[in-house]
Amino acid sequence: MSLSSNNWPDINTLLSFRDLRAIGHEEPMEAGLLVNKKQKGIFSCYYEDTAIDDFISAELYDELAGFSHDQAYSDYLFLTEIVLNTLSYSKKPSAINRRLKLFCFKNMMLHLPNEQELYRTDLFRFFLFFHPCKEDLLRSFVLNSKGFAYKGEQIDLHQQIKILFEAIFNKKSHFPSLSRFTEQSLSLSRDIVLSLLQSILYPSPCISFLDMGKNKDLLARIFTTPALFFDLYQHDQKKFFRLLEENIDQYIVKSWDNDAKLQASVYYGATKNDAIESYFDRPSRLFPKKKYLVEFFIDLYVFYMLRQPAELEGLITFFAGKPRVQLKMIAILFSHPFYNGEAKLQLVQSGRDTLLPHGFWTERLKKMKDNVTKS
Repeated sequence: MSLSSNNWPDINTLLSFRDLRAIGHEEPMEAGLLVNKKQKGIFSCYYEDTAIDDFISAELYDELAGFSHDQAYSDYLFLTEIVLNTLSYSKKPSAINRRLKLFCFKNMMLHLPNEQELYRTDLFRFFLFFHPCKEDLLRSFVLNSKGFAYKGEQIDLHQQIKILFEAIFNKKSHFPSLSRFTEQSLSLSRDIVLSLLQSILYPSPCISFLDMGKNKDLLARIFTTPALFFDLYQHDQKKFFRLLEENIDQYIVKSWDNDAKLQASVYYGATKNDAIESYFDRPSRLFPKKKYLVEFFIDLYVFYMLRQPAELEGLITFFAGKPRVQLKMIAILFSHPFYNGEAKLQLVQSGRDTLLPHGFWTERLKKMKDNVTKS
């Protein structure tokens, strides 16, 4: 069973609901058969009174294990859960993980002409990581230039998800946990998963997201059309760095135990460090929409540019006369999940770690360099 296209919500519309929730919109929003609304502290997409991922439960995983000894069924269900969860929003347990997971998904929808496979592979890996996801599943699924791979073999993931749902539809007596769900609600969930996967399997260079209103400033235009970010960085770095400097204090870096109002953009660690927080000139008032746009802009910068040692050197060079800006951006960088051990190792191996001003990252890099030298 497939749903009528007249009732079919555009995937970008569902993603826009997710963005609107993050900047404070609370009222229910409709798209075709779906209503995005809040239940038990979580905003989700509902068909009638059923959230699109309600059918996924611990009981269903157990029933799948009893139905087939093939681990792939459970893995495809878990991937279905991860994909559908992209459209949900709540501040707890981790708005940061949810934001970065959505960032990864959106950027997998964007076609880039250069180094496309490398970026998309990393984005998908981070996408799974921010769910969070078991280590074995992180290794099992890969997005590469040929599509999706599972445990080292290329697969037609679209077809595998269809097979999973066909088993559920045709052998429903084996899955008592699904007795309260109609075939139409399950079909809707399946079709949304397939459409979301299709949007990242076939990325577009012209993708546009939520329009942030008339007379958009540059941050809003970049958010709506991420391709503008790359155009700005390549052709007008002076304007790019001015935009960064003017807005960097909207990007909130805090310790895990010092974020009572859940405002952090990233966490630098578990113990409060006044030196790190003193790098930033906090605005007297934070505007959720502005903060969200700044986070998207800086997340783009970290993921696509600053993981490359040469681009980090470019930042340091440009702000050579503004050490506070250097400290702010490097504090963000070394707190950011995108700047993982692989990126730090590349920095050390390039020798450009010596260009960084002193900060909490200095000792970490020294230890890494010592280990590299010993090995």
